[in-house]
Amino acid sequence: TRSAPASAAHSSFHPGGHSARARTSVVLRVLCGKRYGSMKIAIIGEAMFEFRGQGAASTGLQYGGDTLNTAIHIARSGCDVGYVTAVGKDKLSDALIDAWDSEGLDTSHVLRHPDRYPGIYAIHVDPAGERSFLYWRDQSAARAMFDLPDMAAACSAVATADLLYFSHISL
Repeated sequence: TRSAPASAAHSSFHPGGHSARARTSVVLRVLCGKRYGSMKIAIIGEAMFEFRGQGAASTGLQYGGDTLNTAIHIARSGCDVGYVTAVGKDKLSDALIDAWDSEGLDTSHVLRHPDRYPGIYAIHVDPAGERSFLYWRDQSAARAMFDLPDMAAACSAVATADLLYFSHISL
């Protein structure tokens, strides 16, 4: 995870080490490259704020989540990726969307909930490098995204994608 220039940062998706990342990137470049035309990928899920650290020490506010990490990784490989989630109408949610735009994600269907905010998770890394997670997401904006009025338009856009990826937590 590294810090972004705004008040939010992002997590990098690293599946299985360098050689696995390299193979994944090659596959994505073939799928999304000129050889097969432009593939539109839609990803639906919950993005959250992340705190990472050891004990009470934290590296600060980041962002992540399985679907968001996947979306960013695929977009970095040159694919056209639309991300569907819900965040709040607050300044931190604005910063999330700006950061995702800078990663090349299509955020036109990131919905804004009037009364909820993104979920939060904390990662504790012990001295041996083992990670443990705590989540605060029961009342997150993404938990209510299918109740938002703009979700119908987002679903229509998703229906035009060549590939759909989602996490079951979203449903």
